[in-house]
Amino acid sequence: MHHFFSQELHQNRFVLSEEESRHCVKVMRLSMHDQIKVYDGKGKIYVCEITGTGKRVEATIIEVLEDQSEPSLSLTLAVSPTKSADRMEWMMEKLVEIGIAKVVFIKTEKGERSRINLKRLEKKAVSALKQSGNLWLPVIETEVRFKTYVETEQAQNKFVAHCFDKVKARITKGLEGNTVAVMIGPEGDFSEAEVNQANAAGFVPLSLGLPRYRTETAAVVASTLLTHFNVTLA
Repeated sequence: MHHFFSQELHQNRFVLSEEESRHCVKVMRLSMHDQIKVYDGKGKIYVCEITGTGKRVEATIIEVLEDQSEPSLSLTLAVSPTKSADRMEWMMEKLVEIGIAKVVFIKTEKGERSRINLKRLEKKAVSALKQSGNLWLPVIETEVRFKTYVETEQAQNKFVAHCFDKVKARITKGLEGNTVAVMIGPEGDFSEAEVNQANAAGFVPLSLGLPRYRTETAAVVASTLLTHFNVTLA
């Protein structure tokens, strides 16, 4: 059964995007009354029957095939975009597979990229959702100013990973509360002024171990460690 994604639900039927609809009808050659799986990015997979094949395919729900509870840890990653779009897309795929709640691309002093192709990132995220078994699609925000982010983040646990020689926390079990935010800087690291600003806003300096990781690697390492140590198994 072919897999599709939609968050446009009207009573008991999904409406696929134009891109998903083209793939459904033109590429996969599906037609009226064929059955498909629809992922909603909110923990559910549905078995649906195609009941409309116009410009946008309509699919009526037959049953809920899988209903995955929301992760016990709500993790936000605030990261400076990488210069390479490929590396950023790879990072997005891995973060979806790991299962984080939100990705915020922040503008930093030493940032290497000012513009982001949000549609392409969303497409990569949906593709990773379909193949990973994690059914929760993260929220993606782009071009958020550093100052705006640190002043508005409300997570119960807030960390900033950087390379300055300061006393740093390590990721272990026992965080208080289930909301966590981690900031990851660009290849040239955050500036000292940015680190001080983050600290003043309640972000605790964080160590990810001895290696000095690339931005996208640091994002995956931090997310993996936090979910490994702090997610409660059902």
